[in-house]
Amino acid sequence: MRKQGEPPAKDPHSFAQYTCDLCSTPHPVSELRQCVLCGRWACDACWKEDLYTCRSCAGLIKIHSLTGKG
Repeated sequence: MRKQGEPPAKDPHSFAQYTCDLCSTPHPVSELRQCVLCGRWACDACWKEDLYTCRSCAGLIKIHSLTGKG
């Protein structure tokens, strides 16, 4: 987990790219979003717009809602 506002990790193979915390692909920082729950940085492929979270947290939210404990 990352703290809110903590920058994404730089891609070690490029000069101006950053790494998606979920799929480890390089992207410009403008293409990454920080999850409001865990703080991970996610690219468009790893982002769930409907919940404004990364796909990992979105999956946990869905599982939690299915168990009826929320």
